[in-house]
Amino acid sequence: MMWFKQQNGQGNGSEEQKVAKVKKTDICAQMTYGTRHYSNLQAAIKDVDWWLEYKLFSIVLYNVQYRDCLREEGVEGLKARLLKEAPELAEKKDALEGLGERLQKHLPLADFDIQCYNIKDVVTILGHEFRGWQDVRDHVDLMGKIRRGEFDAFSVKPKSTVGGMHVGCLYASYPVFDSYDLSDDRTYDNYLIRNQPITEAELAELAKVSYSDNYNRVNESLPRHLLPVLYYRGDGDCMLLATES
Repeated sequence: MMWFKQQNGQGNGSEEQKVAKVKKTDICAQMTYGTRHYSNLQAAIKDVDWWLEYKLFSIVLYNVQYRDCLREEGVEGLKARLLKEAPELAEKKDALEGLGERLQKHLPLADFDIQCYNIKDVVTILGHEFRGWQDVRDHVDLMGKIRRGEFDAFSVKPKSTVGGMHVGCLYASYPVFDSYDLSDDRTYDNYLIRNQPITEAELAELAKVSYSDNYNRVNESLPRHLLPVLYYRGDGDCMLLATES
């Protein structure tokens, strides 16, 4: 995965400062491999050495400001904005054209926000501040597992009940290809977040949402009434959060 965000001028030192509090309009992106941090789009483009088209597509889909621009100004308006922020893209016409084609096939966007964050970022969900992905994980009181296409749910004791929040986790284990994979305990996680108890029916409905890869339900096909939903792929430093606009 990869993500980049605007610098907010925070200093080093206290534990408070080590957990960044970001606005939903910060520039962030989830990528397939690796984790890198950039101050702006231009810096990220300069560092890209492969498949720029795909990286731009990811940057747009998982950033609120670019999603809003795409809705309001269309593909050409978005491309103009990207060119303004990173002028060197003018020399990458094939990548921009490829991005436009991908976006045209992907449209329409859902009428809710999807934003990528670092897993240590503080995010406010339903009025409650979660101090990163681990804090969300600690509030889980209902688990739903997908195995060989079957769904099963069971209650667990949460490690935290701060704020009266309830979290249901829909998860699936990483695939096993050989004996080495048997020791891999990573999971793909989708979290339903509520300020009231979550039902098995809600998790079961989330399990039926279509996905393209890695069990990620945070996509355009997610029913709006299931929001907010957070996704973490079990590896890397990025998480995706879908919320009302």
